[in-house]
Amino acid sequence: MNRRHSKLGFKLKELPQKLKNFTNIGYRSIDVLRDIRYERTPQWSQSSYMAAIIWSSAAVNLILLQSNYESFGGLWDGLQSKIFGLPDYLFLYCPWPPLIKTITFLTRSGFILRLSGLSTAHQLYTQGFSTSNFDFMLDHIPELVDLVYRKGWEDKGILRPAETITMEYLDPNEKKDVAKKFAISSKQHSRI
Repeated sequence: MNRRHSKLGFKLKELPQKLKNFTNIGYRSIDVLRDIRYERTPQWSQSSYMAAIIWSSAAVNLILLQSNYESFGGLWDGLQSKIFGLPDYLFLYCPWPPLIKTITFLTRSGFILRLSGLSTAHQLYTQGFSTSNFDFMLDHIPELVDLVYRKGWEDKGILRPAETITMEYLDPNEKKDVAKKFAISSKQHSRI
């Protein structure tokens, strides 16, 4: 983590603080890691490299989603976060794998259906949760354990795939009728 970028002079661990764009952070990280690889394993100097950059809050959010359909929706949301007015992605790959880049052009529902079909043949499954993740969350963010797991699983249940696929976000810039839309959607929102 203390290795410096050859042209910029920043340490690898300083890149997120010095560069504000996720794409730049990813490519500059690859530059540093390639320099290390050239020194240690020159026989693999021509192999490809890929970096995944993610906000820790986005990772925690994906852990908290209850079903595979919700997770695929969360992936689309993170990859398309600029649509929602955020300045950068919640996570990305540098460079983009061709399959991922191609399917990000699908709509949210198309993306969810495509990935659920490829990975689970459109079967609904609940996310596994390891005890180490649960212990970490109890120690660091216990309010989420109560909100998501105790209240979410026990009181509300799991979203059906159709509910996840047809979910629409409210436009925060549209001030009128937001309360009305929210009231209608929450009444229609049935959980198992």
